Amino acid sequence: MKKMGGASRSAVLQRLMRGELKVLFTTPEQAFSSSCLPYWKEMIAQNRISRIVVDEAHLLRQWENFRTQFQSFGNLRKC
Repeated sequence: MKKMGGASRSAVLQRLMRGELKVLFTTPEQAFSSSCLPYWKEMIAQNRISRIVVDEAHLLRQWENFRTQFQSFGNLRKC
């Protein structure tokens, strides 16, 4: 989603909200952006997200430089 324009991103998020998508690949920065966060909050409130998978294992070797946005995923369920 990062490389998408605003209209395309909005269309993807609407499809996700309607249950038309099973998997969404995005970055932590995009997931926590002001345009996406309301969607996550609504889907979590409706218990429509069962898993969040972060495939950035190559960054684990450099834990001290690990992107802080990854640490925020645990807070999504508390929204």
